[in-house]
Amino acid sequence: YQRRVHGDKQLESLLRNLRPTVDESDWDEVVLTTVRHCVDVLGDMKAAGIVADKVVYPGNRFIAFLACNKLKEAFATAAANQSPEQVQRVLIACDETVDTGTANKCRKWLATN
Repeated sequence: YQRRVHGDKQLESLLRNLRPTVDESDWDEVVLTTVRHCVDVLGDMKAAGIVADKVVYPGNRFIAFLACNKLKEAFATAAANQSPEQVQRVLIACDETVDTGTANKCRKWLATN
């Protein structure tokens, strides 16, 4: 547990220090790449979730939240984006992860939008 907390703090510190050196237009790509690395290489969804919160643009936030299974946040972002396609993608992910609460919110949103 201590190693994990220390690693998460190191990751946050790295991103905080890297942020001023990256152009605004490139920042989300840096963060999304880090999210994918956390998920695909490290298998660390918690770290990916911490990193996903650093994404700036809503469309990219959706991608980051979906990648790390932060489905509640992905749904909120998709609904704010007014995107039925994104909400449908969240619903599919909910069915795969058995997140019935968020799945019900998705179905309700899709029925009224």
